[in-house]
Amino acid sequence: IAILGSNSAWCHPYIPMLGQTTTWHAVSCFGGCGIDTYGTAGDTIVEGHTYRVLDGYHYSQGNFLIREDGSERKVYMKLLGGHVLLDEYPLYDFSLSVGDTTHVYNPISPLPEDGGFFVLDSIVAIPLETGNHRFFYLHAVDPVVSVSPRTVWVEGVGALSLINSPGQLPSEEDHLGCAFKDGVLQYADTDSIGSCSNINSVEDTEEHRPVVYPTIFKNALN
Repeated sequence: IAILGSNSAWCHPYIPMLGQTTTWHAVSCFGGCGIDTYGTAGDTIVEGHTYRVLDGYHYSQGNFLIREDGSERKVYMKLLGGHVLLDEYPLYDFSLSVGDTTHVYNPISPLPEDGGFFVLDSIVAIPLETGNHRFFYLHAVDPVVSVSPRTVWVEGVGALSLINSPGQLPSEEDHLGCAFKDGVLQYADTDSIGSCSNINSVEDTEEHRPVVYPTIFKNALN
């Protein structure tokens, strides 16, 4: 990550994104809305770092690892297997201050893996289910490179799209519906899904739809 600017935002208490269990509900609305659930399912240690393993949705191969450094207010993703751009991807940096520039990556997502540079325009504290969470509003330095001209991160939640797409602006067709941490609802956008169910593990959901996604082990689609 390339960062320019001060860290005045550090005066606010940090809200961690990862708990013992963390679950996200991804909403897709194409001819009707469906929900795909994914979340953390166990820990593993790689190169001295403790990661949570993502499971569910298209993270079912067990090769998506995520970790959080609360002291730095940053979230990282590691992919097991070949054909990756970085050994470890910086996903979110919640230590940024307004005016800072950061390098955004979207590992194995519909967006470019190297999403280019984004500038933090504003930070707004918005009341959610468990209190005020800071919303980070960023714009792309070069929208052609980034594809998405803007993006939104929510402290304690992540992107308002898929967790591995921090450079993607949520849309009416694809967006985050619900997020739970340790069984407690953190975020809810129920305009298209009605309500958020308290799903503690990815195996509890009965809503499954076919998903096409690239595998990082070979040139093929699942």
